[in-house]
Amino acid sequence: MRRGQVALYLVMVLVAIAVMMFANVNMFLAVRAKNRMMNAVDEAAIAAAKYQGELLNEIGRMNVEHLRAAVLGEPWTDGSGEDKTAAMRRLALFGPVEGVLRANDAAAAWGYPEGGPSDALNGFHDHISEIRNNPEFYPPGEDNVWGAYADALARALGGNPAVLPAYMEIVNPGATGLFAQRSFYDVLSAKAWCWFTVGNNAALLDLDPTAMQPPEINPVEVPENSEVFSLHLTFGGWMDSEWAEEWRGDGFSAKWTNFVCQVTGLAPEDFAKNSYAASETETWAFYDGNWKTWSTTFNPDNLPLAGHLKPEYDVAGCVAACMMIGYIPQIAEEDGFDQSKRMLVTADAKPFGTVEGLEGGGRVPVTDYGRFVAASRPGERIFTEAQLVLVGTVPRSPGVSMEPNWYNHVKKHSPQHPDGSCSYCKLWREWSQESFRRSIRSWLEANKGSCRPKGGPGPVMKGGYEYAH
Repeated sequence: MRRGQVALYLVMVLVAIAVMMFANVNMFLAVRAKNRMMNAVDEAAIAAAKYQGELLNEIGRMNVEHLRAAVLGEPWTDGSGEDKTAAMRRLALFGPVEGVLRANDAAAAWGYPEGGPSDALNGFHDHISEIRNNPEFYPPGEDNVWGAYADALARALGGNPAVLPAYMEIVNPGATGLFAQRSFYDVLSAKAWCWFTVGNNAALLDLDPTAMQPPEINPVEVPENSEVFSLHLTFGGWMDSEWAEEWRGDGFSAKWTNFVCQVTGLAPEDFAKNSYAASETETWAFYDGNWKTWSTTFNPDNLPLAGHLKPEYDVAGCVAACMMIGYIPQIAEEDGFDQSKRMLVTADAKPFGTVEGLEGGGRVPVTDYGRFVAASRPGERIFTEAQLVLVGTVPRSPGVSMEPNWYNHVKKHSPQHPDGSCSYCKLWREWSQESFRRSIRSWLEANKGSCRPKGGPGPVMKGGYEYAH
């Protein structure tokens, strides 16, 4: 061996060892950062879900207080004489916004006092500007409620919060139809053409995407729920609820009487003091249609669920979906040192609670009282715990995911001008080509017999069909 070759080989070995060392350190930093971020976002989601439960407990308490006052023929007003129903409505609209602050307090305890700028945060502030600057779409309403709501969002999302709501049920989303269905893009991305054999989806292959009209944006009424961490409540008259059939014309049924006595602590003879009827002038809080049976909203066979979901907890209801956008330090990159990589993590949590069934029926779902928001006994809390749940298993009202690329696609792009660089725009441009849709038709013609149903009604990509390619 010639002189100097040993030194050359030694240098090469040392370089290889250094590269391996940097790679291992980078991997360690990535795993540690991911674990810390996941712990932080988990705690944030649980904190927000607990606060949702606190709000529901307070609204339930007020709801029963209102019921008791109505049966006794007493006014239900605050010190100024104002009907306290308005206070319940304000709690449902403004209360969950406070959950954003609770979530960030929880993240701060894990070492994330603040985050950094992101498209998602910009999207929230864009929406706040839309509310303030578009009176034709967001009329001020009573007491300038839209302006007050925008102010509340701005306070909660001021600065650089580490945790953001992962989903916003925007009252006026501004994008509808096929263009705004994220699951459709999942189909295009995975080339899961068997999806077009389900229902009327095959008709989409004959649409001309370039001829789609812009979505209509119409003036909206003041919402009953916050757009972030929604409680999914509705406020209405007694005769508009599931309890309407308990009115017999000259009095209420025994079931209704037992219910009132149980939740208010009144005695049956209290009804004799006031011939209370289902007055259309009274407004009550009810759980809305999102509080459906949880197990029917997904296919359990295709989710890694362990154990058994007790019937009394089988309610979907509301959820606190949180996201964090953090940066993982990297000590060595191709472009140099001291680089960082962005990571997005999410977590869902929801409040849980049950009530005692009428006539000693054991623990039952909170919706069992005709969707009337109430605890089993005076002074009780309805929701007593909050737990993490699988992301995406709790249904939500139509809205926009705050995942940055998706939000930008829906809010800032349109079917006529999908010129953004996001992956969704690229998929839409590909879909807009007739030759592309023709290739899908050809594949289905040759392979549609291999699209085999599997399982129940799960998400588009899993559970509905076993894709043959």
